[in-house]
Amino acid sequence: MNCPRCGSSARQEVKDTRSGADGRINRRRRCPDCHHDFQTVEQFSGSALHVRKSDGRIVTFSPEAVRRSMVEAAVRKYDPDRIQELIDSVKADVYPLADDGSVSSEEIGEAVLRHFRQIDVVSQIRFALAHLGRCDRTDGRPGWVDVNDFRRWLVTQYPQLQYYRPPARLVEVVKRDNSYEAYDREKLVAGIRVAAKGRGSGEAVRELAEKVVDDVEVALGDQPLVTSGQIASEILESLRRRDQVAYLRFASTAKRFRSPEDYEAEATALAHVPQNRRVRA
Repeated sequence: MNCPRCGSSARQEVKDTRSGADGRINRRRRCPDCHHDFQTVEQFSGSALHVRKSDGRIVTFSPEAVRRSMVEAAVRKYDPDRIQELIDSVKADVYPLADDGSVSSEEIGEAVLRHFRQIDVVSQIRFALAHLGRCDRTDGRPGWVDVNDFRRWLVTQYPQLQYYRPPARLVEVVKRDNSYEAYDREKLVAGIRVAAKGRGSGEAVRELAEKVVDDVEVALGDQPLVTSGQIASEILESLRRRDQVAYLRFASTAKRFRSPEDYEAEATALAHVPQNRRVRA
């Protein structure tokens, strides 16, 4: 590309790159000879860029395929224009890397990771789990074998994590409305006591609730962050063995029973489940 002022064909320095919603890439360049700044506008055509897949196939670059992978990884819904800006930025990054008009799918994935990190680190990490965690490639590139491979990548991306010491017990609960609250054992015991009310003396019901929560903590205690659904599932599993009537009370709320048929279906399934304890007065 020649400088529009002096005609120099020397390689210009790109000072700024911006992606437009229409797919155009605007670059501000500086001539190394006359130091004149000028702008270029680049437009990608559908046939201008191809992708080398891991199995050796060459396919046409598909913005829609990139869009799908981004949307699947994203933990929140993005405005379509924002997603389009990300796709245009990815194209702007990989286009100069094209060898005979094609780039590798690995280079596209790395570009997506870079741009995702700038706007949403959780979505970036989810995308990495899908992109770098693949073990089905046929080109010899290894995917992450286990969680240690993932942790090495994570600390490389976020060095501050090398000083982070995660809790070794259940700490926080994600609610149905996506809010977070601290795990509260006594609150959980109280909720189970409501489901088991009248199934024995007050002391017996309290003992049952404590044992059910013990079961929950044994099952989930090595997970610092759990969902309320996980907790409910473990409570149901424990009550199913310990007191089937209390189970049905709790299940009717946790599973949101809608009809007599829901109760009958659960009761039929329970009929052959042995109980290892009954609450007694």
